[in-house]
Amino acid sequence: MESSFFSSTNPAMRFLTNLCNLMLVNLLFIITSIPLITIGASLCGLYKVVAEIRNGEEVFLLKDYFRAFGSNFKNATLLWVPILLIDMFLIYELYILNNILPSEYLILQYPIIIVLFVSLFLIVWAFPLMANYENTLKNTVTNAVRVGLGSLPTTIFVLFIHALIIGILYYGQYSAVVLFSLLSFFGIALTALICYVFIDHALDQLGVKPKEEAIEDKPLSISLDDEEDEEEE
Repeated sequence: MESSFFSSTNPAMRFLTNLCNLMLVNLLFIITSIPLITIGASLCGLYKVVAEIRNGEEVFLLKDYFRAFGSNFKNATLLWVPILLIDMFLIYELYILNNILPSEYLILQYPIIIVLFVSLFLIVWAFPLMANYENTLKNTVTNAVRVGLGSLPTTIFVLFIHALIIGILYYGQYSAVVLFSLLSFFGIALTALICYVFIDHALDQLGVKPKEEAIEDKPLSISLDDEEDEEEE
């Protein structure tokens, strides 16, 4: 009885293992994100682990996390740092518009919000692609835009989840404290897992090739129609 409970095929044991992995990768993500400029590489490590959990693969947490962190560090940092600097500047501008300047200037906040959403769009698509698909930085960004626009409902849903979390943390009081506690415990990894389930489904629907078949320096195939056209030729 006890041996069957601790078997890796037991649903309860798989659930507890996945929950433990989520808590540990959540902690790893927080620790490795402390320098701020490493958040891009940390996102790659996070999405690598949640992808393995999503696919039911065996997770070697430290090995898999830091392998993705290290192998993607350069490209992830080159993408993340400009986004971080631009977003910090835009958030500062939003603060000035809402708290210092007269109310007639509030209309200027809408272009800033649009740019912030574009940067969030890149974050939620580019880093999962970077973590799980081999490609150059340029083509990763290109594919993030193509896939994100090609699966707009998924993009809207994922952006809504992140915007909701940001909104609660910014405007909430007691709810913000509760949410912050959950995010610190396992919520960041759980959010990434939920988003990746939908992202992975969208990639599958668009016919994106798995990592072992990805071709360096060439955009990922994101359309089943493209593949069918090649076969016909």
